[in-house]
Amino acid sequence: MTKKLIILLFILTGGIDVDAQSQVIFASKNFDHYLQNIAYAGLEGKTVFTIVHRDQWAAFNGRPINQQFQFNMPLLRLKSAMGLAMFHESIGLQNSFGLRPSFNKIFLSKRILYSIGIGGSYSRINYNFSKAITPEGIYSNSVFDHQEPFFIDNYKNTSILGINLAFWIQSKWLEGGISFQSLKTLRSRINPDLRNLAILTLTNEYKLSDLWRFRPIIHVYTNLFQNQIELFSNLNYNGKIFGGIGIRGIQRNSLDAIQFSFGYEIFPKIVLCATVESRISPVSEKKFGLTQEFGLKYSFSNKREFERQRGIDYNPRWID
Repeated sequence: MTKKLIILLFILTGGIDVDAQSQVIFASKNFDHYLQNIAYAGLEGKTVFTIVHRDQWAAFNGRPINQQFQFNMPLLRLKSAMGLAMFHESIGLQNSFGLRPSFNKIFLSKRILYSIGIGGSYSRINYNFSKAITPEGIYSNSVFDHQEPFFIDNYKNTSILGINLAFWIQSKWLEGGISFQSLKTLRSRINPDLRNLAILTLTNEYKLSDLWRFRPIIHVYTNLFQNQIELFSNLNYNGKIFGGIGIRGIQRNSLDAIQFSFGYEIFPKIVLCATVESRISPVSEKKFGLTQEFGLKYSFSNKREFERQRGIDYNPRWID
């Protein structure tokens, strides 16, 4: 029984949920939608760089820790955009590094802008079984043997390939999109061979006054077996200070976590944001600890290049 529990713990902490962790659900996505939808690239009309660090369940040994650096930029002459994300994750017995390039085509009409994106991803996962100990193992100065066929050297390293299709739409009444990712593990006895993840996002901005703006956001995640809904509300003051609160639930309206976010434009074009998440579940918070996330966003544009698009006045974001 003990042996099975140890193997189960390894699966949960070392080979955890590839479809969720390979496309990490960053809280900062509410301020840079490109973090989870590649079709959003270029829609701010600027070149955008974003760095995010996420430390999940701070009190849990072997917890997920993620970093991602990305940029996206419009290709105005082609009515298109491109982006690239580089990511790292440490969780349990594994470390992974990867790249996710993307390209999207942008279509304009008198009242609607929509974007169709395609991207790929590659990640390399390395397992360090030396951190695990089994009841039957032999551990001494001269011998380090788990005595467990589950830990086979041939499966210490794994590669994952992915394809990502996405759609994003902007209009006066609604903004949002859907992203679909399919991942294939090239060689592994730990994770399933193929996994899929779809993300639906819906949002809109409402002007409360000359200084205050309100933006509700809904995200729906599904792998066709489980669904997760996340609701977030963001309040922005003077375009420079913003904050929000969100809740996340897993199937049948059961709450999973609550999050609080705050951000500030410290310099022109540079925005800092921070998020704290707390679990809402029968399991004591002390067992897991808080989840913390920090992000930095830098954007810039070439004004001469954007002046060529002045005819498209009905979409300020594309010419801002």
